Amino acid sequence: MTTHVVSLIQVFTGNKVTCMKVLAYQIQTIMSLAAIHRSDAPQFLDLLNAIVKVEELNLPLKRNQGMTLKLVTWNHASLRSTHTPS
Repeated sequence: MTTHVVSLIQVFTGNKVTCMKVLAYQIQTIMSLAAIHRSDAPQFLDLLNAIVKVEELNLPLKRNQGMTLKLVTWNHASLRSTHTPS
């Protein structure tokens, strides 16, 4: 799974056009996968980060940030269960 996530991160990193094509259900799917594959959750969060901000341009994508924040808020309990304090 990790290899696939890393590949997706590479697709979205620095690519504003591709990031702006992401739909809410796709962000929801990423969150669901993070909850299911807990050992890969950090990579899924890196993927969400690549989708909400184009680092190379220091450009936050407000549309994607809003969708992600809304979905994180709605799914807080399931996401919280993926985090195990060290």
